[in-house]
Amino acid sequence: TINHSMQNRPQSKVSLSSKEVSTLLEFFPHGICAFDLEMTGLSPLIDKIIEIAAIKITPNGETSTYHSLVNPLITIPEHTIKYHGLHNEDLKDAPTIKKPLKDFIEFFGNMPLVAHSSQFDASFIIRAMHEFNFEPSLSDVYDSCRSARTIYKKEDIAPASFKLGDLAEFYKIDFDHHQALDDAITCLKIFAHTLEFLKQYKPCLLYTSPSPRD
Repeated sequence: TINHSMQNRPQSKVSLSSKEVSTLLEFFPHGICAFDLEMTGLSPLIDKIIEIAAIKITPNGETSTYHSLVNPLITIPEHTIKYHGLHNEDLKDAPTIKKPLKDFIEFFGNMPLVAHSSQFDASFIIRAMHEFNFEPSLSDVYDSCRSARTIYKKEDIAPASFKLGDLAEFYKIDFDHHQALDDAITCLKIFAHTLEFLKQYKPCLLYTSPSPRD
């Protein structure tokens, strides 16, 4: 495993199993990248990214990670700190968004992307890309939340909700929520589980349902 960590943040305690990697490559033979962000708030128009993390699987099954903290150049609202645990003091020496964003884009290239509630995270990436006139990505974007909801919404045995924490509990994944690298790896593990479920129990959905893409 290659680690491209740029700033201090606890290393992830979550890892992909060989079976999860195999399942993901069965559906995405050219590789796939999961990502997660932490932000100062919920609006891509006024809030800023403060952490970017990603994990990718290459076609030969190698995994590598990307991580950077980001100086938002604005005051982080106190009510959000209880979730991500990042203060302005922690980020004062971190780069501003342009370089981490450029490095992240280079990290995934045109690989398919997956995130949990991907439309939300992608909106911040797209907003930042527009800000710096970066070329739009050609990547398809998938959503682990949407894929889980698709397969479990009518099942008797189902997660308490389709939030990342509840899905992680359902799949017995131990992780540090709201630390971006843990969240990204957990998202990819959940996505692998949903694909495996589809393959085994609902193969018809692979061909008759719309793609879980935003």
